Amino acid sequence: MPNLIVWIVIFIVSLFVLIKASDFFTDAAEKIGISLGISPFL
Repeated sequence: MPNLIVWIVIFIVSLFVLIKASDFFTDAAEKIGISLGISPFL
């Protein structure tokens, strides 16, 4: 049973990291697009 709890915690942490990384990626892509003169909504 403790093994299941460890895997649940790992899953939640990895999901959080994935969400934060995708947020960072989209923010960086938007800044690059703006610097190149592309609309941020593209």
